[in-house]
This record gives sequence, structure tokens and C-alpha cells, in this order.
Amino acid sequence: MIVHLPIGFLMVAGLLEIYARVVKNQEGFKQPIKAVLLLGVLASMISVLSGLGLASSGGFNPGTLGVHKWLGISVLLVSSVSFVLKAGFFSLHPKDYVISLLILMALVIGTGHYGGVLTHGDEYLFTYAPGFVKSMMGIDTEKGTQHNFPENPDSLLVFNHLINPIINKNCVSCHDSEEMEGGLDLSSIEGIKSGGENGEVIMSGNALESEMIKRLLLPPTSRKVMPPNGDPLSYKEIRLMVWWINNGSDFEGRYTKMNPSEEINSILLTDYQYDPRPRPYWEILKIQALDTSIIQSIEKEGFKVSELGENNFLLDIEATDSMGLEKMDKLLSAREHVTWLKMSNIKLTDKHLTVIAQLKNLTKLNISLNAISNDGVKYLEGLTHLVSLNLYGTSVTDEVVESLEKIKSLKNVYLWQTGVTGQGAELLRSAIEGLEVDMGHTLIVENTKKEEK
Repeated sequence: MIVHLPIGFLMVAGLLEIYARVVKNQEGFKQPIKAVLLLGVLASMISVLSGLGLASSGGFNPGTLGVHKWLGISVLLVSSVSFVLKAGFFSLHPKDYVISLLILMALVIGTGHYGGVLTHGDEYLFTYAPGFVKSMMGIDTEKGTQHNFPENPDSLLVFNHLINPIINKNCVSCHDSEEMEGGLDLSSIEGIKSGGENGEVIMSGNALESEMIKRLLLPPTSRKVMPPNGDPLSYKEIRLMVWWINNGSDFEGRYTKMNPSEEINSILLTDYQYDPRPRPYWEILKIQALDTSIIQSIEKEGFKVSELGENNFLLDIEATDSMGLEKMDKLLSAREHVTWLKMSNIKLTDKHLTVIAQLKNLTKLNISLNAISNDGVKYLEGLTHLVSLNLYGTSVTDEVVESLEKIKSLKNVYLWQTGVTGQGAELLRSAIEGLEVDMGHTLIVENTKKEEK
């Protein structure tokens, strides 16, 4: 409050001088103007001393602070000169007082402006201006507000897609490579890691002890609250930043690897309309519809064909009778579209799997109750999106583990009534994280318990 007193007194003195000259009563207003000028000089002196004390506390842009400081000192000097000239202590040309007063008004305006920049950022004048005014002044109203989320949640990077847009929106206007208020540059990872004049701003693993979070949680009336101008960060934005810091503030970490809580998932879903939960490959893959004539030609060979959904043109195909190799080849006309394939109990052989191996977008495959051996499964090793594989009732043994463990996308494998032993199943489980190997035992136990009840 003290640092603003000179603006009031000196501007009033200038306005009184203008009014006195308009009404042609300069003599009548001489004493009031002298008194107000004297108050302005005293207020300027107090303001300069207070400002120097505040500047020593740090946290300000050195360049802007320097300009503001010398303009403030100039206001004190020129206001003193204006008072002396107005009081008539020296017999100078009348225009000298007018010139000194005009210079004083310009200095007061300049000092006030740089004071605003120092505490509220360089765009403080237009924070609440209409959009068209901001556009005229070259201010980007959309800067830093967009979260460009990837289609696949597995590709969601916490810092790049969640945290950095929040920082760009709220902090970078005062803390970039040019402004660097408090010696802090938040426009780059290196700058964030380096911190500012008062040290590091992020204490990895402890958000509430991190200077950045402390500043965000200060009362709005505090001089150190961040951001100093505009709207404060929302609770959800602060919560995301706290979660990120408490989880190690990894600048390259993937969202799915950081074990987000239901609260964090909910924030993304409700506030950003983005579902971060992992989705299966067949929902993520976007592909054009297959020509209906191709679908019809596949159906003529004894297959049931259906699209996964109204806007999902991947195909779910099921064989309906014993297949010859020449019929299997027909599937290759839709090799990019087939994602679910059921070929249970149709006298399939290992050789048929050479065709299936070419269906690169296959995610679910049921080849149960067929004469399939370990050698046949080797053909499937290149199916990198295969999630579910049903080998029930086939001739595979523990040797099949060597092939299956190469398909890291697998989530479910069905091996009941095969030659795979419990030991082989455990080897397979340990080879692929999160894999469920169904040997049929679980179902038998559950059914027995139900009967006992």
C-alpha cells in the first residue's frame, strides 16, 4: 500500500495544476498544489526505501526490477525539483516548472507500469480485456491451454501431456528464458530442475515441501502467491501437480506406469474428457471399412463375418465347417481387418497357422480342439497384438512355452486338456507380466464349491 502513495499524491498534484490553468486561477490553487507535491515527495521517499527493502528479499525479474527501481528514484528526484520550483525557492523560467511536472507525470506512469509488470506479469493490463482487444495487442489467448492427449492411453506422458500445459498456462509468462523472475525459468525441463534464486522449486517425492506447490497454496493476498495475476490454479490442476511430484516428478514417465489412483483417473475423465484407462488394441486401431464385395466373398467360403461396431470396421470372423487350405487363403484378402478369429474344432493343422500368422492385427484367436502342435504355434510368434489365445484340446506341451513367451502382448492363454503341465504354466506366467494362464483347475474348484453350498 505504501509504495502506491506517490502515484496518488503526484497525479492529484498534476490534475490540480491542469485544472488551475483551465480556470485561470493558478494563484488560488498554488498552496494546495504545493501541499500535495510535498506529500508526494515524502511518500516517494518512503516508497523508495520500502521498495529497496522488498527488492532485497528476491523473487523478482532482475531486469524489470532494475528499471522499476531507477524510475522510482527518478520520481523522488523530479518530484523534489517540482516542489522546489512550485514553492518559488528559485527564480527560474515559469516553463521550467511545467516541464518538470510533465516529466514527473511520465515517470509516475512508467514506474507504476513496471511495478505492475513486476508483480503481475507483462500482460497484466489485458488479463481481463475482451478477446478482440487481446488479439489486437498480439496476445495469444489460447497459449498453454490445450492438452493434446494421445489416442492410446499407453502413450500418455505425465509431464508432457498433463503437467507442462498447466505450467505453460499459469507460470511461463513470468518465468521463461527471457523474464526469469526470481531467476526461475519454467519453460524448459532444465530450467525446472535447476530452480531459481532461492534454490530448487520441486522436491521429488514431497510435494508439500516443494516451493512451487507452497507458492500455489498461499492465500490470494500474499505477495508471493503464484500466479500473481489472473485466475489461480484449480484444485484439480494442483492435485495433478501434487500427485506427479509425490510420485517422483518423472519428466519422461508414462501415465500407466505411475499407478494413478481412481481420483486422478476421475480428474482426467471429468475435467478433460479423456479416459486414461488402457483400452484394447481393437478399440484404438482406426481403419477404413473393407469393401463389402470382399466380405461377401469370405462368407461364401463358410465363414461368419461381422464388424466389431458401428464405427469400428475391424472384423470378427468364425469358421463354420472343416477348412481346406485354399479357403484359409481367402482370409488374406482382409488381413488388416481381421482382429477376432474363431476356428474351433474344424480339423485345423499346423500348416493352416501359416495363413493365420499373416493377420497382423489379430487380437483374439481360438484354435481349440484342433490338431495343433508346438511347431504350429511357432508360426504365431510374430502376432504382436495377440491378447487372447485358446489352445484348449490341442497337442501342445511344455515346449510351447518357448513360443508363447515371445508374444508379450498376451493377457489370457487357455491350456486345459493339453500336454502343458503346471510347471510349464508357471514358467509362462513368470515370463509375461500380468498373464493369466487358464488350466481349467480354477473353474473346477469354483464349481465344486458352488455345489457344496
